[in-house]
Amino acid sequence: MPIKALNAKNGLMEIILYHHERFDGSGYPHGLRGKNIPIGARIAAVADTLSASMQGRHHREGKTFEASIEEVKRSSGSHFDPVIVDALLEIQNDIKNWLNGI
Repeated sequence: MPIKALNAKNGLMEIILYHHERFDGSGYPHGLRGKNIPIGARIAAVADTLSASMQGRHHREGKTFEASIEEVKRSSGSHFDPVIVDALLEIQNDIKNWLNGI
């Protein structure tokens, strides 16, 4: 029996599959653009980039929350849906407090 949360429109499978699509159509795997990218994938793309930016890698140190937010802002309208970025900016203080355990 299929799990509806995985297979439904904008379900987990679509979020995972399409979270590397870019708002301007330059992403992958299908070059979807704008609102043709499922909303969950547009949200996940912003969250994934924010998280990855703050995490250290073998070739670089993680960035601060503020620097990571700036990275996301620079890509608003190209990589990311500007509506999703605006929503992130509205709650950035809440996220920062949560990250700091406040």
